[in-house]
Amino acid sequence: MSETKLNRLIYNYSPIFIQNLMATVYGWQKNNSRYGSKRAKEWFDFYKQTKNWSEEQLREYQEQQTINIIHYAFEHVPYYKKKYSELDLKKTDIVNIADIDKLPFLTKDNIRQAGTDLISDEYEINDLFINLTSGSTGKPLTLYSDHDAVLNSFNFAWAKCRPGLIRNKHKYAHFTGLEIVNPARKKPPFWRMNYASKQRLYSVFHMSDNTIPYYLDDLVKFKPVWLQGYPSAIYTLAEYIIRNNYDYNCPPKAVITSAEQCLPEYREAIEKAFKTRVWDEYGQGEMCGFAFQCECGKLHEQIDYSYIEFIPVKKEDDLQVCELICTSFINKAWPLIRYRVGDLALIDPDAKCPMGKPGRVIEKIYGRTAHFLLTSDGAKISNISVMAKKCRNVKFLQAIQKVKGKVTLHVVPEQEFKKETDGKLMIKEFRKKLGDEDRMEIAIEYAEKPVLTNSGKFLMIISEIE
Repeated sequence: MSETKLNRLIYNYSPIFIQNLMATVYGWQKNNSRYGSKRAKEWFDFYKQTKNWSEEQLREYQEQQTINIIHYAFEHVPYYKKKYSELDLKKTDIVNIADIDKLPFLTKDNIRQAGTDLISDEYEINDLFINLTSGSTGKPLTLYSDHDAVLNSFNFAWAKCRPGLIRNKHKYAHFTGLEIVNPARKKPPFWRMNYASKQRLYSVFHMSDNTIPYYLDDLVKFKPVWLQGYPSAIYTLAEYIIRNNYDYNCPPKAVITSAEQCLPEYREAIEKAFKTRVWDEYGQGEMCGFAFQCECGKLHEQIDYSYIEFIPVKKEDDLQVCELICTSFINKAWPLIRYRVGDLALIDPDAKCPMGKPGRVIEKIYGRTAHFLLTSDGAKISNISVMAKKCRNVKFLQAIQKVKGKVTLHVVPEQEFKKETDGKLMIKEFRKKLGDEDRMEIAIEYAEKPVLTNSGKFLMIISEIE
């Protein structure tokens, strides 16, 4: 039961038990589609094997798959055939992974303009899965994938990128931006149940000091084995637990965060409140890059999922900030080659995992967004976490820009926050990085909750400048 305007309308106006039933039917279909076939098991078993491969073996596999998908695009994808022909590029020009530099980058605007010309001529559009990105990096994109790519991606995650304490069939609590509860609802429940997946879906749009006790009481009753979702949402619960000395007496075995930057203060609060470990992951709906936190506490690129280029942008504290350029080789129907995903990574180029795990070690993924602040002299500020971490008594801090050279700091303060001292400190710290008034005017607005995207994501920088 895929979502249509009709079944969305039925869901919105149905009683809660019918909504739970619809969520369960949808969940059963998703489970069956992702894990219920022989091909799904083949992918799972394959990635269980690659988990034991050496980095050399993984790099060889990665190079072969990357070359294969590029050659395939030359022959079967109208957009690439035309683009590469205009640049006088031939399939024989790409014989090893270093030759990928000869190919142009693929931008989000390129994808929008190409439309269905990015679909392989071996596939019919009616046979593909079609989804939209959330639009957190700009305008939403239409995404296409064949069934085998979906099987590949989900079974990859469970075979290689889940802590051993949890299993696919364990019950869990999920905090995402799905539209599961009427926005106008004032009383619990602010959650719905997908019984097929043992998944309790919690709305991230209804969290406040007045409603969080209901969330926590239900979590205690439900006793999920693990939690998954946006780190900002789970942090909101954790911060309440700590601040109010709430007795959360059923700690999960793990918390998996994704889709947003997991800030150090989020991780610290979540692990303290829920008495467990946070495991962070990085990926996209486009299925063109994946990184997961290993036991060493750092993210690792997943070599056998895609090819990620780390393009140096600038230095930061003796580390390198890189733009991520991703080439997907698991989705033949809609291959993305040298795709600028709009994300930045902080890395130490010489770092090795102390646990001996393969893959480049990533200190952090910045922002999960292509948004940036624009100063009056045209400089682009792509990250504010360095400034934000020096501010005091702040729950959430976002920089919102509508006009070049002017920014509003959207602040959700702690109870201890004092405008005359903490507010002045905030301006001082931002002024150090953004310059004087002529370069960037700074204002502060105070609110009870952060600004979320339509899909419920929290972004540190929100730019409304075209």
